[in-house]
Amino acid sequence: MGNNYAPLVGDSYAPERLRVIIPVGGKATRLLPLTAETSKACLRLLNRPLVEFSLLTLARQGIRHFIFGVKGYTNYRDLYDYFESGYGFSVRYDIKPRIHIKYQPNVEDLGSADSARINMEYYDIDNPVFAVQGDNIFEINIKDLMQFHREKGALMTIVLREVQNVEGLGIADIDKDNRIRR
Repeated sequence: MGNNYAPLVGDSYAPERLRVIIPVGGKATRLLPLTAETSKACLRLLNRPLVEFSLLTLARQGIRHFIFGVKGYTNYRDLYDYFESGYGFSVRYDIKPRIHIKYQPNVEDLGSADSARINMEYYDIDNPVFAVQGDNIFEINIKDLMQFHREKGALMTIVLREVQNVEGLGIADIDKDNRIRR
């Protein structure tokens, strides 16, 4: 399995070198009946799939390589029918050079982290990877995040957001050095 991306030169943390893996394999049972025939990442907001907001935020900052960690026919169908290889998305938003979208091979995964592992192995990725959930909408400065990551000498950086209502969410225990303890 060779690297399916053109060779890139320069800083491995530069946006054009980053690969973004977007796991979109959940069944979204809490959102039934909305997700009976549509994947959660493709639910419409302002007549656009949720995942489009994430792609646009990242593409406007120079990221060009995305992999959808799809699991299940509905997820694959919805995403591929709308995005295909990314060309139409690039034209619609005047993203130059265009983005490239690939899809997880038809391999059963054990969840989001396993999806990332499968895709990194399948597409022979050894550069830094940015992973974002397909149903998240966010604004983030990628260059600042990568700078923070490098300054900390971290193996992994997890971006969290403080919320008032934590019901149904995991709660991170963060120490004085901003490291997640559990």
